[in-house]
Amino acid sequence: MEYLPGEEYSADVFIGKKNIIVVPRLREKIRSGITFSTKIDLRDDIINYSCTLAKHLNLKYCFGFQFKLSEKGIPKIIECNPRVQGTMVASTLAGFNMIYFSVMQALGKKNDFGKTTVKNNLRFIRYWGGVGVDEKCVIGRI
Repeated sequence: MEYLPGEEYSADVFIGKKNIIVVPRLREKIRSGITFSTKIDLRDDIINYSCTLAKHLNLKYCFGFQFKLSEKGIPKIIECNPRVQGTMVASTLAGFNMIYFSVMQALGKKNDFGKTTVKNNLRFIRYWGGVGVDEKCVIGRI
């Protein structure tokens, strides 16, 4: 595989009976494979590649692709996730809840979400905290 020095993107994809919706996200900060900072970036090339791949693979409901940019800025597919992606909630916050509509589609419910507007440049930031424990100090113990 060629060396891909550019930025990494995830594309959240929904395929319904009548619609395909793709929400590309720039993976700004990644730790242990998990996106900690992402920004919606509605790149036409990633949207078009994702639609083409999804149709050829005959995928349904919601799933995702990951791309890395080449030296020339061309998105190259590096992974297909035929499942809900860990940071897919960013697409929901940006305006389209593809997880909900996938469940409704799978249950045979009407899937009329009307005109969809996804907010470009919306950011999602994940954070994890911690708790310190002193084993000598146990609350509730006499």
